[in-house]
Amino acid sequence: MRPGFVKIRVDGSVGDRSQMTEMDAKLLAAAAKVSRETQMAVTCHSPGPSGLAAALRFAAEGGDPGKFIVAHCDDNGMELNRKIAAAGSWVSIDGIGRKPEADHVAIVLPLLQKSPDRLLVSMDSGWYNVGEAEGGKINGFTALTDLFLPALRKAGVSDSQINHLTIENPARVFAEKA
Repeated sequence: MRPGFVKIRVDGSVGDRSQMTEMDAKLLAAAAKVSRETQMAVTCHSPGPSGLAAALRFAAEGGDPGKFIVAHCDDNGMELNRKIAAAGSWVSIDGIGRKPEADHVAIVLPLLQKSPDRLLVSMDSGWYNVGEAEGGKINGFTALTDLFLPALRKAGVSDSQINHLTIENPARVFAEKA
């Protein structure tokens, strides 16, 4: 059994998240090497300016930008998400179910128009909060299929576009090259 992807986190320099620390640079160099050798995707748990900086550094270290996913891009803003996509990396809108569907539709629609081949959607959901009674509010696993996708259809997104977003894009980023 093999893992399907590598997950990392970089924080950037305190005061300027767009600048990588020495440790961030080492981590990204190692992630790029592992990705080159295994063809695995790398998911970077670093939204905001550090996510873009990480994507650029990963590519500079010889990693395939098409194998680099910047997670938690829901609150990045359109300009930053477009820069990540323009760099060849993936924009992951993965907080679906945590905000009203309309908020996520407003984030995804412009990206579907400008960068449909660099967009992923998912739910960072199902976990619990340690220390809260009974784990706190536990998010289920159906918001994407039961709420978000119908909201996209209502907004005019075709079944073909939804198939591209939910099946073809993940298949491309997580595919192993022969």
